[in-house]
Amino acid sequence: MAKAKKTTRKTAKKSSKRKKEIKMRNSPAHDFAKFAILGTVAAFGLWLLSGLASAGLVSQMTTWISEKSLQATAQTGFAIREVSVAGRSRTDPEELRRLLNVEEGAPIFGFDPAMAATRIASISWVEDVRIRRSLPDKITVNLTERVPVAMWQNDGSLAVIDREGRVLTRDNLEEFSYLPLIIGKDAHKHIAALSVMLNAEPELTKYLESAVRIGERRWDLLLTGGTRVKLPEHAPEFALAALMKMHKDEKILDHQWISIDLRVENRAVFRPERAAINTTTTASAGHGNKDVKN
Repeated sequence: MAKAKKTTRKTAKKSSKRKKEIKMRNSPAHDFAKFAILGTVAAFGLWLLSGLASAGLVSQMTTWISEKSLQATAQTGFAIREVSVAGRSRTDPEELRRLLNVEEGAPIFGFDPAMAATRIASISWVEDVRIRRSLPDKITVNLTERVPVAMWQNDGSLAVIDREGRVLTRDNLEEFSYLPLIIGKDAHKHIAALSVMLNAEPELTKYLESAVRIGERRWDLLLTGGTRVKLPEHAPEFALAALMKMHKDEKILDHQWISIDLRVENRAVFRPERAAINTTTTASAGHGNKDVKN
């Protein structure tokens, strides 16, 4: 019996001790200590990461892991072995190769098609570029090049331009001698409308030498033999169409003229060469009134 009481007292003491421990664990002091320890560990971790970052070690480790991963893919067959280019005609192949920036055997997953396309789009001849990776080992480049439509002269400088007025090149201009010549400070800005007008009158091509922008408002056309056709500021395509109809009927452009003035609506004024005054006709011809002035 005494032994049982002794055992009960020991059990009660242990129970009381556990209750005190539980109470201490749930006390504010215990919570504070716990959060203090966690805060210290977190602060140390942040300090360590900050130190590594400031030393560039995190970035270096990330780069190292990335490079090793890419090398591993290359060793399993995902390496660049072929580069295919379609649509290239006038784009400089050396400049294209430099901006594409690929090396045989490099990991294909390390090549960024979008970034390469952005670089190549800066080439003046390139209107559009599409680049893709063809796994496991091929890069495909599809180019759409700009089309030259005229030679632009301004302040004595020559350049080849497209229909948007964009300068394509200032080199090897002899290759583009077949293009029409346009002259004037803002002539390149109006090449699209001029091209449409001239393309509508293909018979004019064999007579045309150049188109000169006058006062940043209108065009003069210089023809072989020195004839100057003065087009109106507004609706010049209709005035030119009427002149070409006149030419179809009377071969007007085969005569010697100093100028043909179409600036007044429904009226054409022809100023002949001095030597040709006696042989010039004064008949009316489809453009409204036709005047011949000495």
